[in-house]
Amino acid sequence: MATLTEEQLRAETVELLHQVARSISKHEEVLYSTIPPRCSWKTALKAVEDSLGTLDKEVAFSLQSRFGNSRILQQIALADARSSLSPLEAQSSLGLPIRTEVDIEKMGTPNKASENVRQKLANEAKSWPDLAFTFDPQHSPQHH
Repeated sequence: MATLTEEQLRAETVELLHQVARSISKHEEVLYSTIPPRCSWKTALKAVEDSLGTLDKEVAFSLQSRFGNSRILQQIALADARSSLSPLEAQSSLGLPIRTEVDIEKMGTPNKASENVRQKLANEAKSWPDLAFTFDPQHSPQHH
């Protein structure tokens, strides 16, 4: 990991992306990107970068995180909820992962769909359009 200088800040990647997206959304020209329905993060980011072309604006990043405060508040709320419980209740499942009495090892794998069901799904999928996600305002629900 690189050493931070006085001119740098460290923030969650998702927070930086959010702030860049918010800055781009304020641009007067609407930008479009085309991506396949399933792709990697880097492929999607490359498509967005390509859509920017030569457009490049400065972003003033805020150190205040959208997520940091909510995580802290969530921890405070959980601690407060636990403190208001009796000692026996505090040892219960509050804040613990969801548990089940079912032994999933004994359940086995689900049955494979029948040939008839698989054929119906395949036929239905053939009627779907080739999904390369491109937003076209002429075909948006708000336009009609």
